[in-house]
Amino acid sequence: MHESAADYEARQSAYEASLEENIKARERQQQEERLAALREARALREQQDEDYRAALEEDRRKQALRAAGGGGGGGGVASPPANPGLGSSSAPSEAARPGPGATAGPPSERPAPRGRLLGGAAGAPSSDPSHLLRGQGDPRSVGSGGGRGRTASHADGGAEGRAQDAQAEESRLLSLLPPEPSQDAADAITLRVRMPGGPPHARRFLPEQTVADALAWVRCFLSGDASGGGKLNLAAGLFSGAVRPELLLQPAATLGEVAGSARQLTLFAAVGAQRAGG
Repeated sequence: MHESAADYEARQSAYEASLEENIKARERQQQEERLAALREARALREQQDEDYRAALEEDRRKQALRAAGGGGGGGGVASPPANPGLGSSSAPSEAARPGPGATAGPPSERPAPRGRLLGGAAGAPSSDPSHLLRGQGDPRSVGSGGGRGRTASHADGGAEGRAQDAQAEESRLLSLLPPEPSQDAADAITLRVRMPGGPPHARRFLPEQTVADALAWVRCFLSGDASGGGKLNLAAGLFSGAVRPELLLQPAATLGEVAGSARQLTLFAAVGAQRAGG
């Protein structure tokens, strides 16, 4: 049985309409998948930005605590209590205490011990504190003068020593990394990273080097206070140049996969608590 031309045209039209509908459905599905991937990447970036802000705020809080502790506690040796008789109203003076053999009575009628007031009695200590000032100097100046200077000098020496130790440790860790590609390397990727609470750093990497290599390089510049014992991540902003920023959470991913055709990445280091599933 032969098919008529009209039936053939109808069947061909139906086939073409079905094919066009399938193509449109596939395009809609691909577009939805791209939108979902973009939404997921945006949510990831917002979470990374939030982690970075939290880490930065924590670092500022620690710096404020250290500054408050260093400024308020630098008084050196504590001052001894003031001598009785120098204007102290909390304890009675020696002149107000009755001496041996004195008769009891109202304060205005009690005889004052001659030896204590005038220093005439042999072996009687004088209530005049001037002999302490003449013989030993003002005891209140122990914590307010020389002690503070000695403590400040010791603190400066300790801070300088810690800075030298940190610099030596940084140099040691950098020496353990693979050599940096030369400036003539056409495929090298320049990585610029903003540190939490510190200046940014830059270094060239090969495309086949991994995110773990970049993290090892970043850790060289983080002190114990900055890292805080938390998990270190690299995060990408809106203008980072990263084609696949989600790969920054995978240490085994290569920097070439993250950058794509770009040859410069601008990232920031975020230190935060490690998630349960991470």
